[in-house]
Amino acid sequence: MRIEMIKGVILMFVPLHVHTCYSLLDGSIRISDLLDRAVEFGMPAVAITDHGALYGAVEFYQAAKARNIKPIIGCEVYVAPRKRNQKEPGKDDFQYHLVLLAKNKQGYKNLSKLVTAGFLEGFYYKPRIDKELLESYSEGLIALSGCLAGEIPSLILKGEKEKALETAKWYRDLFGKNGFFLELQDHGIKDQKMVNRELIRMSKELDIPLVATNDTHYLEKKDAKIHEILLCIQTQKTIDDPDRLKFEGKEFYLKNEEQMRELFRDCPEAVDNTYRIAKMINLEFDFNRVLIPSYMAPPEFDSAMDYLRYLCYEGLRKRYKKITTEIRERLEHELNIIHKMGYEDYFLIVWDFVNFAKRNNIPVGPGRGSAAGSIVSYVLFITDLDPLPYGLLFERFLNPERVTMPDIDIDFCKEKRDLVIDYVAKKYGRNKVSQIITFGRMAARMAVRDAGRVMGFSPKEIDRIAKKIPQGMDIKTAVQTDPDLKTIYNGQEEYRNLLDTAMAIEGLPRHTSTHAAGVVISTDELTNYAPLQKTEGVLTTQYDMESLEKLGLLKMDFLGLKTLMIMHETIRRAGTNINLNNIPLDDSKTYELLSHGDTSGVFQLESSGMRSILRKLKPTCLEDIIAVVALYRPGPIEQIPVFIANKHSSKIEYLHPDLASILKPTYGVIVYQEQIMQIASKMAGFSLGQADILRRAIGKKKKDVLEKQKTAFIQGVTERYNRKLGEKLYDLIEKFALASLLSGAKDDSDKVAVYVAECREKGIKVLPPDVNESDVDFTVTGKNCIRFGLAAVKNTGKGAIESIIETRTQSGRFSSLYDFCRRVDLSKCNRRVIESLIKSGAFDSLGRSRAELLNTADKAYIYGQQGRKTDNQLSLFSQIPELTQEYGDNDISIPEFPYKLKLLLEKEMLGLYVSGHPLDEYRENLKNFKGIVNIKGVKEDKPEKALIAGIISSVRRIITQKGQPMCFLRVEDFTGSIDVVVFQKNMMYIKKSSEKIL
Repeated sequence: MRIEMIKGVILMFVPLHVHTCYSLLDGSIRISDLLDRAVEFGMPAVAITDHGALYGAVEFYQAAKARNIKPIIGCEVYVAPRKRNQKEPGKDDFQYHLVLLAKNKQGYKNLSKLVTAGFLEGFYYKPRIDKELLESYSEGLIALSGCLAGEIPSLILKGEKEKALETAKWYRDLFGKNGFFLELQDHGIKDQKMVNRELIRMSKELDIPLVATNDTHYLEKKDAKIHEILLCIQTQKTIDDPDRLKFEGKEFYLKNEEQMRELFRDCPEAVDNTYRIAKMINLEFDFNRVLIPSYMAPPEFDSAMDYLRYLCYEGLRKRYKKITTEIRERLEHELNIIHKMGYEDYFLIVWDFVNFAKRNNIPVGPGRGSAAGSIVSYVLFITDLDPLPYGLLFERFLNPERVTMPDIDIDFCKEKRDLVIDYVAKKYGRNKVSQIITFGRMAARMAVRDAGRVMGFSPKEIDRIAKKIPQGMDIKTAVQTDPDLKTIYNGQEEYRNLLDTAMAIEGLPRHTSTHAAGVVISTDELTNYAPLQKTEGVLTTQYDMESLEKLGLLKMDFLGLKTLMIMHETIRRAGTNINLNNIPLDDSKTYELLSHGDTSGVFQLESSGMRSILRKLKPTCLEDIIAVVALYRPGPIEQIPVFIANKHSSKIEYLHPDLASILKPTYGVIVYQEQIMQIASKMAGFSLGQADILRRAIGKKKKDVLEKQKTAFIQGVTERYNRKLGEKLYDLIEKFALASLLSGAKDDSDKVAVYVAECREKGIKVLPPDVNESDVDFTVTGKNCIRFGLAAVKNTGKGAIESIIETRTQSGRFSSLYDFCRRVDLSKCNRRVIESLIKSGAFDSLGRSRAELLNTADKAYIYGQQGRKTDNQLSLFSQIPELTQEYGDNDISIPEFPYKLKLLLEKEMLGLYVSGHPLDEYRENLKNFKGIVNIKGVKEDKPEKALIAGIISSVRRIITQKGQPMCFLRVEDFTGSIDVVVFQKNMMYIKKSSEKIL
């Protein structure tokens, strides 16, 4: 990299005209990739100047700061040729381009207002501003004259040089000295050469400085094709269409300083000025503030806190017949924390719009989430659930040891939700309230379909390829794990190009839409913090929810719930005055109904599996219903039999008697996250705030935080009881956390392999899936065991898994493969699913070898089909209950597969070895071999050289353009796998036949 120095100041090139993927379907650069390349090039600063919007500004700012790069926030705006409100076809179809960079906070505010006005006032094909707006909002901005589509270059190209000169003067006078630059670009386009000559002449005549930019739309030169694909997706053209929109040449990539100085060697000051501009930028975002609007309390109250306290005590008298010391102390405890953290205005704002809804007969839900743990919410009638009888903790919702914004999600009748939002907008100002944007991103299948259409593949071909990618899995993983897709990828160049292209665009933002519930309320004009636009006819922010929260803006969820409408409409039609909040929760006839499983149409209780559970549980109180709903989900569902047995048992065993007060309401079973907090508080002496950190670590699968908490937890229990109990309790928590960690990584076989290895190091067994034990995801089962979930088995879909679990829950364990095929829904659980389950080891508990089960799978499947046909008839099979066993007993006994073949089939279905590993016989030898680094360590530390030991699981040979052989190997050890490239000189060490390679 060449460095210029003038008067002792180092001058480096800074990219000031860059379009990221947030120039929707006109930029392919992911922000992280852009900034990584900038680090590689040694760039001190980088600008983001997406077309017409600021979508990526906050993400870009934070990512740049993290890399010690100065972020420059800008936008390439569209300028109307006349007035922004003139939208006459033929006269206003074209828009000029102009680059604006925010120099400081005022410049950012003005840029936000300009971009907002472009959408709300000037939109005509594109969001447009005009010179009138520029005159109003020029302070704090630096302007660059733009590309060939800029106003000045456009006039030069039309031969109107005098008009171009006058226009340049106007911009110079508006933005001031060093506030306006004439932009030189050179992408090898003939028109640019001519325009540049005129701009250089104009610069001297008008004393306007020059700046060199490269109009960057993709990261590397090779990415030009991907950019063309995006443009075709945007314009709904194919790549072979001669009339499609395309850029001239392949020079619109991120260039380094050396390249830019070579391009502009006759005008070095234009390159130097990029750095001078960067030095002028002094914009800092504040991520440490909380922007909650002030609630105007009635004049008779001295403060918002006084008014909140008054409302709470008014509500307290309405909610409770007798106000006990416990109730009063809980209320004061919450109020003190709310005041200490400065959230009194927040509660008043929520109370106000909920109160508005109820006054205007807009159905409001009883409350959801952690807000139900607040007695303040209850006495303000924000929620309708008293937290005290159910042991709900306020610290799970809000605590000073974890300073985060409170989050109260409110359900409103879906049809009337907009009335509440409109009320909030009127009360706080329409310029302070908006709904929130979301970005529709190209998921794997969509990327394949978009790329395939553009590249000219037939709909049938595209559909065939797209459907081979499992929902929720990325393309790369699908190619690596699905044998059919891997064969397609490696076998035909045209399909490989399709999938490579789809991978390149996968995850990029494709379009904008409106968040289903999110609403933001600002302290003052919202455009001071975030630009706005119309999305699908709705006013939204241009920043997503995460970016808004980082800026400290108040975000709330106004959820539209159809069930509320149905309930209130039912009451209206019945002509009664039933108050839903006054329905008794101890009605014996209701529990009798539930115990019979008569729950059709009852939310969360109407599935056949849940009805079966209710018949066995025979609930007698609301706590039973709450617990069973909480347990009826992946993972905890395995605790339901224990929960039911303990409910009907006269004696429940606890690890320690002191746990009884916490676990008695759930019959000795840990059901709720609050119980984890209570255990940490009571047994280890954690404050509720500290316990909440532990709870969040479990809920968010934060294994690193769990490790840090381990010493403190065990030490706390040791001081109060004994170390053995502390280790047992923490081990219980850690096992559930590891199961969650495995479930979260189930689509990444390398990560799962690492976690499995770690479990084994800790003495925790990881067991293969089992049709009689597994849930959807990984679950804790037995002592020191984690069981693979059925979702980890390839070729199993949601329908098949639900059928297996529901059948098992409803009518007991499976006794044989024939019994399985007879009882599950074979329309969802087909031959391929059954074979995959057998190969994975999911039927091992039935006492038959995998080889034997595969051999009899077809016969069992046919038996199951025949049995299903007689479901509603007097069946021969129903007369002979032992027939299933006899049918299976007649099968020929077949020895198990050879050990390595068994493992291979297992890995094919699960992505890793579970019941063993091909390296097991060498495990001890490898431990004694000095210098070996495991693959996990290589991936994490990225050493220049490393010695690894493993097995070669796949080989791909190629011949280079120079006619030399090369190999790509996949090498695996106990901790994962890695790709290895073998060049010609080392080919002699590779076995000639890949068939001999495991």
